[in-house]
Amino acid sequence: MTKRLGQRLLEFVPGCLLLGWGIFVYWLHRDELLTLYISRRVEWMVRLAAAGCYVLGGLLIIQALFKKNSQTHAHDNCGCSCSHEDPSDEPPSLWQASQTISLGILLLPFILSWLWPPTALGSQAAALKGVDLAPSSIFTERYSDNHLPAIDERPSVEIEEIEDSLEDEMEFVQVEVPEQDGLQAANPSMESSNVMFPSDAFTKPYAVYAEKLIQEEEIVISEKHFIETIMTLDLHRDKFYGKRVRLEGFVHHMTGMKDDQLAVTRFAMQCCAADSTPYGLLAVNDTDHMLQRDEWIEASGILREGSFQDHDVMVLHVDQLRKIEPKSDPYVYQDLEFGL
Repeated sequence: MTKRLGQRLLEFVPGCLLLGWGIFVYWLHRDELLTLYISRRVEWMVRLAAAGCYVLGGLLIIQALFKKNSQTHAHDNCGCSCSHEDPSDEPPSLWQASQTISLGILLLPFILSWLWPPTALGSQAAALKGVDLAPSSIFTERYSDNHLPAIDERPSVEIEEIEDSLEDEMEFVQVEVPEQDGLQAANPSMESSNVMFPSDAFTKPYAVYAEKLIQEEEIVISEKHFIETIMTLDLHRDKFYGKRVRLEGFVHHMTGMKDDQLAVTRFAMQCCAADSTPYGLLAVNDTDHMLQRDEWIEASGILREGSFQDHDVMVLHVDQLRKIEPKSDPYVYQDLEFGL
């Protein structure tokens, strides 16, 4: 009887687990913790899956409630002399064992979330992944001399002389063309014609964006364009030396750094926390602030030439610094509309 009761209760476990998953996702979304695991772009998919867990879990529980026990036999008053083995006395089959393991796997995330509450990636993960201080290497490594090729000169177009007879018949209208600087600032997808920032087909959006940044008195590395701004500054770093730059991030001390050096770091997420990549800007703390690992700061300073571990990198000499509260969403994302 006890074994049958246990088997009966086990029939409710899958439905309860699915309901638990739905509640778990709702709790993460309510407390704004869901973005610690996945990107905002795919958050709606997870919430939709949680709704499916509610529906499917409820159906499984209803099915378990109204399921008849087909293994129940009444032999006490049947008067037959046959012998029947009790199915509850049979040893567990391989299917039952695999089902138990599957249920245990579904329980594992709940246990882990209780043992290790959700938290943002920090210096420990950055040390394992390695902070990218020169992200433009994905472009510059394609060239042996580590310099971007100059923009190819446009082929000259010969203008044919129009015959007098046709010239009399054609009417010409003068059209005012807007200033190119305004258009380029509004639309980074336009071709960079400034020889100050040479580019190719892959780096053209960054070159156009660089034309806009070079005009700023203080370059603010915002969250929306964190990756794009770091990439642009690194691609044309020699043009931005001496400019004032301001950014926010957490403090990370890399192996080989001096006491006054740090990396102002942010994790860039594509889909989930597992595929995130730490981007950072090497900084020299010229202030009196004592900084601890994983502290969030807003740093402002002058961008200068430097090196780290035998690689040429940008160095931000920080002369203005303040500590800030950690971001509710600590990750940054690539702007999919950049360059369109």
